[in-house]
Order: sequence, then C-alpha cells, then structure tokens
Amino acid sequence: EYEGKKLEDLYTEINGEIIFNLYNDLNFTDEEAEKISIIKEFNYTFNGNNHTLSNLKINQERITNLGLFGENKENGYIRDITIDNCKFSLPEYNSYSMGCLFVGRNTGTIDNCHVTNGIIDMYQEKQKYYAGFVAVNTGTIINSSISNLQLESNNGVLGIFVYQNNGDILNCRINNNINKYTTTSNSSCICTNNTKDLYNVFVSEYKSQYYGICYKNNKGNYSNCILPYNYTDKTIYEDIVSANNIRNAVYYLETADEYSRIANELNQWIEDNKSKYSQFTFRKWKTD
Repeated sequence: EYEGKKLEDLYTEINGEIIFNLYNDLNFTDEEAEKISIIKEFNYTFNGNNHTLSNLKINQERITNLGLFGENKENGYIRDITIDNCKFSLPEYNSYSMGCLFVGRNTGTIDNCHVTNGIIDMYQEKQKYYAGFVAVNTGTIINSSISNLQLESNNGVLGIFVYQNNGDILNCRINNNINKYTTTSNSSCICTNNTKDLYNVFVSEYKSQYYGICYKNNKGNYSNCILPYNYTDKTIYEDIVSANNIRNAVYYLETADEYSRIANELNQWIEDNKSKYSQFTFRKWKTD
C-alpha cells in the first residue's frame, strides 16, 4: 500500500500510452516478498530500464496461469528487466494448471527480459505443467533469456523457457545449466509444445533428458535454432509434418571457433530478417 497515492500517481502517460517505469534495482527481504501480490492482468507498458528485481516469491495466488505477471494482455509490453533469484512454489490448496517465474500467459510483447537463478518447486506431479520464463505464449518474446534455473522437487512437466508456445519466440537464449532432470520424459529446452515460430534461438549445454527444441512440434516453424551437437538425436520427439514447416536446426561443438561461427550465424539471421519485424530492435550477439 502507498499512503496517499493512487495508481495514477505511479505511471506516466505519453501520447496516450500508459508507462510504468522501474527506476531502481529492488532487493526484497523474505518478509517484504510475502507481501507482494502478482499482477493478474497487465495491458500497458512496463519499462524496467534495465533494473533487477531480486528475491521475489510467487506462492499465494489461485489463478490458472501463475507468474509474477499472471497475464500480459494483447497491448501489454514488458521490457528491459531482470528477475533474479525468484522462487515459484505453491500451498497445497492451489489448483492451478500451469506456473512459471515471470509471465503466466503472454499475449502481448516481452522484450529484453531475463530470468536468472530462478527456483521452481515442482512438488505436484499430476496435471501440473511448469516453465522457467512463460507458461503459455501466444504473443511475442524477443531478445530475452533464462539462465541457471534450479529445481527443488522435480515432478511434473517442464519447458525450461516456455511450456506451450502458440506465438513467436525470436532471438532468445536458453542457458541450459539446470541442476536436475524432471521425473517426466517430455520436458524440453525451448518449449514443451510448439504450434508457431521459434526463430534464432540459442541453447547452451546438453542435458540428455531434455529435448533440445520441443517435445511436440504441431505444424510449428523453427529456423536457426542453434543447439549443442549432442542434440542431433534428441531435437524433437514428435514433429507433425507440414508443407510450410521450416526444418533448419543448427548444431555446434563447444569450441572457440564454433562460438565465433554461431555468433555470426545468429547476427546474419537478424540482418536477413529484421525487415519482417520492423516494430522491433534486435539485440546483437557476441561470443562472450
């Protein structure tokens, strides 16, 4: 609660666009984190200004797709923020169907957002689905990443980045240094199920019990998804054939020369395709 302030005091309006700005890094104590409620629906612009929110806990709401933002709606634009050391867990009474650390359902745009050192307690197995970044994406995720995801209990099905993708994932990075395998066999790196577009996505580190791109690709497209070489035999479990499907996964060995080649390929894809996405600015890649 803000004494004497209204919601209108906490945003700026520019040309009819409502913008919430984060002006500092915020590091929450356990007591402060318990008081934070998730943003159930968001349909404005949230500009993190490259700041970090640390030590949040997502553990007390009863909604279907649970994350720090329950739903980023069609006009929602979340940008330039890092969520660090956020923990997702739930009391026994919660009957949610999917949960994650950042956005439960995205139908808008997420741009240059990063989840680092996130913790998920996957203690409920039956009909429970989890993701590190977004549970269900029907909008656009661009220039974003996940790194160092940690599992406590490891039941249920996990999409390390996204669980269900029905939108666009563009120019993103999955640092696949997760600490555990899940008890289920269909967990995946980029998303568990895909029906739309996965373009210019880089996956680091091979984990033998995770599919490199997704478990099931239902007429979705994937182009220039770049994976460790060992994923040649575990890229996708089921790929439903489509005449328009782009079958273009790229594999690499972990050497300095290969990293240089891959950075060039990622940047070349941007040069070749940026005119198709003129509303966005693509972040470029470097080997470090």
